[in-house]
Formats: sequence, C-alpha cells, structure tokens
Amino acid sequence: MTPSRPVRSAGLVLLVLVVAAAAWWARQREPAPGGVLLPAPGCEPRGRACETAGEGVRISLELPPRVPHLARFPVTVRVGGLEGVAGVQVHFVMEGMDMGVQPVALRRAAAGTWHGTAVLPVCASGRRDWTAEVEAAAGNGRWRARFGFTAGG
Repeated sequence: MTPSRPVRSAGLVLLVLVVAAAAWWARQREPAPGGVLLPAPGCEPRGRACETAGEGVRISLELPPRVPHLARFPVTVRVGGLEGVAGVQVHFVMEGMDMGVQPVALRRAAAGTWHGTAVLPVCASGRRDWTAEVEAAAGNGRWRARFGFTAGG
C-alpha cells in the first residue's frame, strides 16, 4: 500500500521543517563568522588576565585559577581600543567535540570591562582542553579572540 498524496506532501513538509530547524539551531550555537580574529596569545587565562592585540584592539580574558566542571565560575573580559562596544560574549568550545555549551553573554561592569558567569560540562572522554572564543561587537564590526585553557584539576 502506498501513502496517499496528502500524506507524502505532509511528510515532505515536515522533513523540510526539521532540516530548517536543525540548521537554525546549529547557527545559534556557533560563534558568528567573520569579524577580525586577533592573534592567539601565548598564555593561559587561569588566575590572571591573558591578552591579545591587533589592529589597535586589545582583548583580555581572565578566569579563576581553577576552572571547575559543573559549577559556576566568573568570567572577566576587558576590551580596549574599540568605541561603542555593544556587547561581549564568550563561547566555550572543545575542538572536535560537541559539548552543547551555550554562549555566555557578559554584562558591562565599567568602561571596557565585562563580567559574567559560566558553567562547563564534563567531557565523557575525559578531555579537559577548552577554548574560550571571545567576541566583542562594536559599531565598526566584530572582534574575536581565542584563548586555550585547561579546566578541572
């Protein structure tokens, strides 16, 4: 028995909606492409501010000395050399793994300083290497920086 034409049409519409929703969801979880990516710093931002700079813009990230899994921890970002910063967010990612971590929108604390809190999940494989992708949105574009660090321990 073959499905009737309305059933096939409804199935096709449902499939298109599921694919569109999955694509939208994936875009919401990833940092926005584009913008200026500053050079990787040669430091780890645990227990101290780690800064990178380029094209007159400075972005620093500071995390606590021990970054726990499954517990809140503070995140501080400082942005210099940009006028009119509209927002700063941090995406925590693990290369080659989908950890399901949502972006952390920081709140302005003072001129050029942004604060927030984050929670990292535990990787089932036991990995602890993370990258914090900081993005600052300003009137003249997006500025991004990547900071590698080790969580837990």
